[in-house]
Amino acid sequence: MEEIGEISIVSLIKEYLPAILIIFAVSLPLILQKPIFGIYIITFLIPISPSVSIGETAVRDITLRAEDIIFVATLISWGIHGFKIPKNGDGVKIVKGLALLALFHAISTFFYLSPYRMNAQLLFLAKYVQYWSYFVLAFSLIENKEDIKRVILAFYLGVSLALVYWLGEVADGKIGNEIRFPFHRRFAGRENVGIFCFGVMAISLPFLLNSRGIKKLFFAVFFALATVVYFRTLSRASYLAGLTWLIFSILFLRRKDILLTTLAITIVFPFIVPDYVIRRIKYTFEGAGGGEILDTIYVESSAFVRLGRWEYFLLDQLPESPIIGFGILGVGLMDNQYLRVWGEAGTAGFIVFLYIIKKLWELFFKTYKIVKSENSKEEYTKALSIGMIGWFVGILAHMIPANTFVILQTAEMFWLLSGTIASLQKIKIENEKEKLTKAEA
Repeated sequence: MEEIGEISIVSLIKEYLPAILIIFAVSLPLILQKPIFGIYIITFLIPISPSVSIGETAVRDITLRAEDIIFVATLISWGIHGFKIPKNGDGVKIVKGLALLALFHAISTFFYLSPYRMNAQLLFLAKYVQYWSYFVLAFSLIENKEDIKRVILAFYLGVSLALVYWLGEVADGKIGNEIRFPFHRRFAGRENVGIFCFGVMAISLPFLLNSRGIKKLFFAVFFALATVVYFRTLSRASYLAGLTWLIFSILFLRRKDILLTTLAITIVFPFIVPDYVIRRIKYTFEGAGGGEILDTIYVESSAFVRLGRWEYFLLDQLPESPIIGFGILGVGLMDNQYLRVWGEAGTAGFIVFLYIIKKLWELFFKTYKIVKSENSKEEYTKALSIGMIGWFVGILAHMIPANTFVILQTAEMFWLLSGTIASLQKIKIENEKEKLTKAEA
């Protein structure tokens, strides 16, 4: 399959310009009338959105993606309708935390703004804010369970097209960093595709277990195809996420169906895992150019350099500016999301980041507890809640060797679906308040 990159996309857009204009001509009025349509379209576009290179920075190209236009239109429509943010649920605390994290990133970045990389710094700051805004938009604009159903449908429609593209790449023999998102040639490689496909797996499994008939087959196919692509990425960070998810599911989730399924996956794993996955894992401890850690454990060169970089940051770099950090891109190469936030936003920003993680954890579990007693017609709410718990657990592990919340599609989809969970909790709280009001009347 011929790969479509950011250069050839320009000619593609020219060829299909009439169709693109028709799509935007139809969608933009809908979004301006009801901003929730923007959420549906963005969810659909995230895995498959085309991008056009419109400039360059010292770090990477500046690209414009289709969902960026929809995002702006959705913000404008939300503004027209009053910028109303709900007042119920853990989502409110997360919104405040994200606003504070954005503030600390901005302060640190402007303090260390460099004329040599200023465009890149401001670009990344804008992208961070855009990612976090997806949470705020979903939390604020989703008003009922029908909206949530449509978000789930848009997610699977977009993912289905991405899976078709990835399976074509797999059929062509591509592996590792050759596995890219559609329309991406240089950026968003295996770590992004790996953790994104793991998210599809983690979300699809509870849908599979809570469905019947043709729906069960549908989600089984999604889980299986996402697993094929997941393995093919050779992303060790994503493999770590999957292992963490399995262990968590076995030890902590008190659901018999999830427990039995993950136990079965664990048991058969050694017999079904492809040889290239085993070789990739072995390479971590047998590859050339590395060194020993903890006196006895040998790791290959990239892992050894990564660990040395973490040590240098903690012992030498961070003490130079521990409170406000060094701003976006100020710490250089840092394959660890926790340390990257610490270095870019300082200790103050890092504390806020940990607070947000804590509140996300509480949000997912509280929401799952709220909806788990609902009737069978609303099984999708339980499935989405427990699926997001699984993806979040995996992401917490993935952030150790990777910049999970910097890579584009994963960051966008995670924050949007997290906002969807927050809206679900909000809806349940509001419904309970209405019932109490009616009972008192």
